[in-house]
Amino acid sequence: MSDEQLAYLCSGLFLALFLVLFFVLHLPKRARQIGTTALSVLVVFGDVSLDDEQKESQIQSITIKLLVKLVQFLAGLMVAFLLPAIALYILEKAELVVVAQVTQQLLSVPFLIVSTLIGILVWIVVKQRSKSHVTKVGKGFEVRYSSVEKVLHLFAFATRDIQLALAKIEDRFLLRTVSPQSSQPVFITALPRAGTTLLMDLCFNTGKFATHTYRDMPFVLVPLLWRMFAQRFMSKASEVERAHGDGMLVSLDSPEAFEEILWMTFWQEQYHGQQIAVWPDYAKSRFDDFFIRHQRKLIGSSSSRARDLRYLSKNNLNIARVEFLLQMLPDAKVLIPFRSPTAHCQSLLRQHLNFLTIHQQDEFSKLYMAGVGHFDFGDNLKPVNFEHWVEHSTSRCAEDIVYWYEYWCACYRHLVAIESDRICFVDFDKLCQQPEAELRRIADFIDLSDAQLLVQQAGLLHSSNMAGEEDSKLPLELANRVASLYRTLKQRATDSSIDDHNSSGMHR
Repeated sequence: MSDEQLAYLCSGLFLALFLVLFFVLHLPKRARQIGTTALSVLVVFGDVSLDDEQKESQIQSITIKLLVKLVQFLAGLMVAFLLPAIALYILEKAELVVVAQVTQQLLSVPFLIVSTLIGILVWIVVKQRSKSHVTKVGKGFEVRYSSVEKVLHLFAFATRDIQLALAKIEDRFLLRTVSPQSSQPVFITALPRAGTTLLMDLCFNTGKFATHTYRDMPFVLVPLLWRMFAQRFMSKASEVERAHGDGMLVSLDSPEAFEEILWMTFWQEQYHGQQIAVWPDYAKSRFDDFFIRHQRKLIGSSSSRARDLRYLSKNNLNIARVEFLLQMLPDAKVLIPFRSPTAHCQSLLRQHLNFLTIHQQDEFSKLYMAGVGHFDFGDNLKPVNFEHWVEHSTSRCAEDIVYWYEYWCACYRHLVAIESDRICFVDFDKLCQQPEAELRRIADFIDLSDAQLLVQQAGLLHSSNMAGEEDSKLPLELANRVASLYRTLKQRATDSSIDDHNSSGMHR
């Protein structure tokens, strides 16, 4: 074997040994950890539940962790390089190879080209094997975001103030090209698992409403600018089962609850601590105009060709500010669905336990849901503290069914106490059992110009055994409170039916 061939062989062995050590020392994993730790700075900046002092403390802690991980990575990289170099030195001392010739080969153009091509092939194979970005965690939950998309979302969550500044550019140059302010916006709100998503879909399917869709993520605060930019690479995605694994199909054009991002941006103090406070009495603020302009932008960028579109909101956390909304928007209508409390509270507990698992298995799921304002379940749980029910609760553990019954009582007791003819309670169980009549009632309440657009979707609703099994260990006093409040809710839903019927008769 010639000296040149031997040098070439040793160069290949040097590179192979380096790569083996690179993976044996877990350097790719350490590099990802550095990136994840650096990204956590964005997470802290975007976490509205932290005040400035808490953010500063956490950023200092992250900086120390980042330096430690960086030193560990550099030390591993040095070891991965030095061990092959020491091996070459030993071979040179044994007069088997000349290090200078090997170094020359390592730096030669042919060797660099070949090693680069091999690296590209390896990268393609790895990418093909990990082509799907779907990660299954918890029960029926899927994470479909690539690493780039995850970084983009975290960046968006951390730059809300910058987006507000960009929103002013939208207002000045793009708002004049979209629709004027709409009338009678419709807000759908309740505790999660009450049927709010299905109600939103039914209303959205009429083609008479505009709302947030998946295309608005992650830069929800600047929908016009983001869509102008994103349309270059956003394709017409086919429908897939949504991440919750509940059989509902979604696409990029499907409606979704992203409105809470707006409230979080302007009302950060409401989210500090372990609970969310009920909104204070209404007072005009800069949020009012922003919210109205934002509605205009969504209507103007809607794919629907219908005229006189109206804003539609599905936002569970609006339960904390129904009165505030009614005062801020004098022509708004509010739909509040409710279910059998037994089935509802059992569903709430199941979802909470499921999301505890999800958040433990996938950090991004936790960060994403907090970033869009979903504090309903899991490690992100922040209940709305209606009349300080949390402090007076007999159960402080959300893994106890009693906790969810007390939350249910606190929430709906607060909502039924609001007196307004612009609120309609919807008995979701009855809606599934008598869909046509209930859909017509809802259409009348929200002043839908063609009620048939809603009624014709009755086939999407299916009656089932939704009562759930009674919780025998429920304290008697709490069980009586639940039963009494449930009767009140059903009566409110019946009363509104009578009112709607009388109003229809008067119009005739």
